[in-house]
Amino acid sequence: MKTSTDFREIKKTDLQMDEHAIGFGAMLLCKSGKAEIQINFGLWQLSTDSFISFFPNDIILWKNATDDFSAEAIVYSAEVLRAASMNIEHEIYRELRDERVCSNDGLIQNVVKALFSMFRFYYNDPYIPSVDKITAHLVQAFFIGFADFMRYHPDSPQTLTKTTSRSRQLFARFMQLLEEKYQEGHEVVYYASQMNISTKYLGKIARDQTGLTAKHLINDYRVQQLKLALSTTTMSLKEVTHAFNFSDQSALTRYFKAQTGQSPKDYRK
Repeated sequence: MKTSTDFREIKKTDLQMDEHAIGFGAMLLCKSGKAEIQINFGLWQLSTDSFISFFPNDIILWKNATDDFSAEAIVYSAEVLRAASMNIEHEIYRELRDERVCSNDGLIQNVVKALFSMFRFYYNDPYIPSVDKITAHLVQAFFIGFADFMRYHPDSPQTLTKTTSRSRQLFARFMQLLEEKYQEGHEVVYYASQMNISTKYLGKIARDQTGLTAKHLINDYRVQQLKLALSTTTMSLKEVTHAFNFSDQSALTRYFKAQTGQSPKDYRK
């Protein structure tokens, strides 16, 4: 039976340690050990019985995983995630992306572990034909409950980066725009104008949050999405050029090679 969902047991040796974009969604429960993970330039800590969620197009970089790190993951396609997100307010969806990690013992023991147990049961039963549909409903129910939990428990773990509330809100808005507009937005001025702030102020926010320039963040995010498109789709280079709003294929090649040292054609081989 072919499904768009998967259940994985993960060890340190299974982690892809270079920066990369993902084309799927996932929920991961840490079973042992510790690790740090950078997602879209925010840094998160994982330890035993902590939980984190991933979304399609996230930029991932695993860091400092201990040798005894292990985890379980529920992995699902973008289509399953879209089905799970139906009838969920946009605000809730954004909160889930901003507050990804939870280590609250009550939530982990009573909700997250039960979720993984239910999924594991249905996934491993060869006579259950509706795993994708079941996954969508389980994920949707979890999203709604988790968002409510985070709203009423403000002391839940947050990113390791500590900044003022205003700066953090603006950086979150910048990342939201980058996730939504990366194909058309090439320059810092584009995002600054969308946020009604100066390019200088956006640059300061980016440096305060990540230590990197806003232009570096834009280029890094776009390059990882280009790599994902080149490696996981059948789009022609002409189609990629159009999708990412380059003037022509030569402009795409120059940009990609300047960022990676390879041409798009060579990267795809």
